[in-house]
Amino acid sequence: MLSRIENSKSKFRRSELKVANWILENPNKCVKLSIGALAEAVGVSEPTIIRFCRALECEGYQLFKVLLGESLSAGVPFIHDQISELDDTRAIVDKVLNSASAAILRARHHVDLTEIDKAIDILDNAYQILCFGHGASGVVARDAQHKLLRVGIAVAAYTDPHVHSLAASLLTEKDAVIAISHTGMSRDVIQSAKLALENGCRVIAVTPKNSKLGEIASACIDSGVREDTNEYMPMISRLTDLVMIDVLIVALALHRGQTFIDAMERSKRIIRSKHIP
Repeated sequence: MLSRIENSKSKFRRSELKVANWILENPNKCVKLSIGALAEAVGVSEPTIIRFCRALECEGYQLFKVLLGESLSAGVPFIHDQISELDDTRAIVDKVLNSASAAILRARHHVDLTEIDKAIDILDNAYQILCFGHGASGVVARDAQHKLLRVGIAVAAYTDPHVHSLAASLLTEKDAVIAISHTGMSRDVIQSAKLALENGCRVIAVTPKNSKLGEIASACIDSGVREDTNEYMPMISRLTDLVMIDVLIVALALHRGQTFIDAMERSKRIIRSKHIP
């Protein structure tokens, strides 16, 4: 439903567009509001809300709320499967970018702040950090490694299951793991996470909370975005995983204060030395 609202913006009247923007910013609030309460919150009339719903091919506000609630519980649809061979470049750009922006908006409202705080505490107290991931999740693991190194934290990323299982077996209670899986069902990542946990190491999982990996993690960062990876490449979920890593790095950096600033200055000097004069 969020993607449908994004894609319909061009046909809304000005007052209806105001409704659309408010709902995109507050989807979870919207499903709890009556039509009168929504109209008051947005600053429009109730007939405007009804016209907005009909523009989305919903007979009324109650049906709209049901469909919105279902889309929120199921996650943002992977709009790439809606691209057809008849779409021109403009349509492809709009669909891909609308899907990405809707997914990030979904993550903003879905992420559990308590889990974020737990993850920051784990990272801040870790002697060393290892990042595990395969395929597209391996790209996220490498990105996490690069960003953590930039803020002065000892970290390594492993995307080979044999290597990260060996590395996990050597971890202690002083260390931490960031395990990344779009589905939370990657057997090798789960096994390595279990090895780390058995050694007293704490595991931060960037994965669905109700997945096998999410259930065993010390802290679970769940963006709420789901994709059917049996049929489609994990593209949008990869973007939200990258954003979740950014959230952790920024929060950790602010928590460390001057230590972070000093580390950033060192890393900048090193990177500048690699530039051509």
